[in-house]
Amino acid sequence: MDQFVTNDIAVHDSSSLDTLWRFDWRVPALLLKRWAMLLVVLFISVALGGLVVVKLLSLHSVRRWRAEVKLFHQIRSESVPSFYKQIDTKVIAEIIGNSTQVRKAGERLQLSGEQMAIQGGLIGVELDRNRPSIITVRAYYNSPEMAAALANAVAEEGLNAYIELQNGTLQGMLMERRQRRLRMQDSLYELEKSLANFSLPGSFLQPDKEMERLGEEISLLMRQLANDEAEVSRLGMICEETAKTMTGVEKEVRLLSRVMGSSDAELSHLRGRLVTMQQQYTENNPQIRIIQDEIEGRQRLFDEIARKPRGIDEEVFTINTVYTHLEERLLQAQIERVALMKRIEVEKARLGELHKVAKRQQDLSAGYQEVQRKMMSITQSITQLDGTINDMELLLNSAVPDLSILDTPAVMRAPFMNTGRSLVLSLTGAGSVVFLLIVLLVGHEVIFGTLKSPRDFYYVGNIDELGMLPESSGVSSYVLDAALHKVFIQMRMRLGDGRRIFLCQMSPNPMIDQLRASWNMNFGTNGLQVFWLKCLPLSARGTREENTERGGERIPDEGMVAIEKFGNHGCFYCENPLVLTPAEWELLNADLTELEKQYGVVVVEREMPNLSAGTLSEQFCRMVDYTVVLASFDVEKKMSLRRLLSDERLSDFPVGGVLTGVKKKYWRVFRGEKTDR
Repeated sequence: MDQFVTNDIAVHDSSSLDTLWRFDWRVPALLLKRWAMLLVVLFISVALGGLVVVKLLSLHSVRRWRAEVKLFHQIRSESVPSFYKQIDTKVIAEIIGNSTQVRKAGERLQLSGEQMAIQGGLIGVELDRNRPSIITVRAYYNSPEMAAALANAVAEEGLNAYIELQNGTLQGMLMERRQRRLRMQDSLYELEKSLANFSLPGSFLQPDKEMERLGEEISLLMRQLANDEAEVSRLGMICEETAKTMTGVEKEVRLLSRVMGSSDAELSHLRGRLVTMQQQYTENNPQIRIIQDEIEGRQRLFDEIARKPRGIDEEVFTINTVYTHLEERLLQAQIERVALMKRIEVEKARLGELHKVAKRQQDLSAGYQEVQRKMMSITQSITQLDGTINDMELLLNSAVPDLSILDTPAVMRAPFMNTGRSLVLSLTGAGSVVFLLIVLLVGHEVIFGTLKSPRDFYYVGNIDELGMLPESSGVSSYVLDAALHKVFIQMRMRLGDGRRIFLCQMSPNPMIDQLRASWNMNFGTNGLQVFWLKCLPLSARGTREENTERGGERIPDEGMVAIEKFGNHGCFYCENPLVLTPAEWELLNADLTELEKQYGVVVVEREMPNLSAGTLSEQFCRMVDYTVVLASFDVEKKMSLRRLLSDERLSDFPVGGVLTGVKKKYWRVFRGEKTDR
């Protein structure tokens, strides 16, 4: 049972780290520390030599004295008109520094032909980095007075050239604006003439005023029409209600009903006569008795008639006043309703005519408003053009508003190439030489150097760092055993449950025996026996047989087909040192499977120097569970390791690297490094 547990944190993939951080920069630091004294001597020598050369050149140089003139370019402010087309500061600097201005400045100073020929290289025009609106004109000469005069002349000629250029531009702009103003005035006159086409015949008002009048009239008529329609609706409801009421009211009502012989009118008349006669005669008067008897007879007759039912003999009817009133109301409402309906028809006809007139006026008003807007726009443009033309005319008679000379040079009292500047120049040159040399040394170490750090495995080929082993003579046995044990632990964590290991030596390694002894002991401590199998070319078989005969006959163990097994060691001979044939691969794989049954771990060694990324390496990596590459300190080249792992087929197999024979100085530096990634 395997007692080792794989540490996932220790073996995590670090492919996302930046390539520069993979490299161990302590190695170049140690290299520079070794060459530090030589670099200091080189720096001092180059600096002193450069200082002497610069001083000698400056004493005889035509550029010994320098004068500067500063011009200020106002990019944009209230003093610069908006119509003024400014030129970019860089373009102005090119105008000032061109050959024409330099030639005019030379003619102005009356220089000779030889001086005119060399003055082009003595003039420099540039922009201030911190203040981009400042243009600096520099002039170099072997006398301070001539340098100042040359700088002034170039600056003034450049300023004059810029003024001429801007005045020419302003003249063209002024002529163009005057022509544009004439065209605008013609357009404004034509628009004023066209205003008469937007009024209706017979109207003396402007289209907008006429539209307002029509709107008011239409609104008033619509309100009157709405009121009349509401009144018609009300009268209609009155007619309906009156007609409905008349259906329930009788046209005639009964005034009198009479039954023959039962009329009480005569009885009342008789009673009246009786009263009159009683006032004139006594009670014994016969006429009074006759009237009393007649009244009594008629009274009895009324009583009898009342007790006996009889029909009405006569009825008198009269016109119902309520019905007559309702009829008059209905007639009056109908008359008013008809009159209102006639008026509504007239109003609707008038409203339709007004709508048509308003529509025509509205169509005309749209064109009228557009003409008015154009006239206003043209008037505003003419006003603006007048102001611009006046400003241009004023600007033509004055200097440019955006460029002026800010500072004129004074006669310099010290040469341009002074001691301080020469010293800085020489130190800069020496520092550049030393820096370039350091870059070359570090670059050579990074790309083409030898393996000096276990981190180089991960930097060169993305190989796991299994650790490093110091030189046996430089450390104690306890430190060496601890390093061997640490390498074994790192290898064992990455091997996991695997049982086959491919041990590849980039060159004959002097510490291979110590590594074998350490692995035998550590695997044995965990109850695992190790079988060591060497892969040799067939040509080496004769040499090993001669050595065997000298030392005594050794009979290989039985049970193996392709492997010659002697105890816990064995050899496998291949015909082609670069590739295994299919038969060899099958036989070797079968023997390894058989060995796994007898041993806990099988280690396949390859003792071939100058390894390459051949098929044989890929076949062994595919056959085993983990590959360990042994590299000697400061012996193996990084390019050799890159060539070994350049085959893309090896990228799918786990590979770890061990750096052996680390020198004592490097070991002390790397001792505190964490190698588990």
